[in-house]
Amino acid sequence: QYLELDMYDQAQDYVIELTSQAPLVAKWWKAMAHVALAEDDQDRAVCAMTIYSYLSPLNPREKKLLGDLYLQAGIPVKAIDGYEKIPDENFDKAVVRNMVIALQQVSAPEKAVRLLEKFEKTDDDPELMILKADLLYQMEKFEAAAGTYQKAAQTDGKQTGRAWLMAGYAAWEAEDLETAEKAFKRAAQFDSQRKEAASALEKIKAMN
Repeated sequence: QYLELDMYDQAQDYVIELTSQAPLVAKWWKAMAHVALAEDDQDRAVCAMTIYSYLSPLNPREKKLLGDLYLQAGIPVKAIDGYEKIPDENFDKAVVRNMVIALQQVSAPEKAVRLLEKFEKTDDDPELMILKADLLYQMEKFEAAAGTYQKAAQTDGKQTGRAWLMAGYAAWEAEDLETAEKAFKRAAQFDSQRKEAASALEKIKAMN
């Protein structure tokens, strides 16, 4: 009721009293996490949810929440550990995307690519395909990155222009200037990418 009435100070005081009086009652720590989240206090929320996880088994939704909190708190190793405990049937796009971000933060792009390849919906989702392509580009696997960017660009969406642009750069790095030129021409059709794509095309023409 305190939270519903936006009485955060009272909610905080009350939940501190509850956890002090009965520190082994799991639900009070979960309540503290909800109060902290309502106040946008990520650090206190992750502490409360961690204690809650020691006192009560987490369901898949709670495991995802704890993983997200660790990621937001800048503790990617713990975030990865939390996400890995989520059952496969509860793995969704949000979990995969956040786990990939955490793996990037611990310099594990190969593992991130394997995760995306394992997730069956990646090949139908342009956002995840571009994420995979970015990782391949980072790993200097330019030919594979170019192909993945092109596949993502085939689907209409807000990232189509960037996908064509990056397909051009990846093909260029792979020394496939013909494919790069075609990709840059497609990218130039989008206002947000026109200037950079035109500049790249001029450089390729000069090289030829």
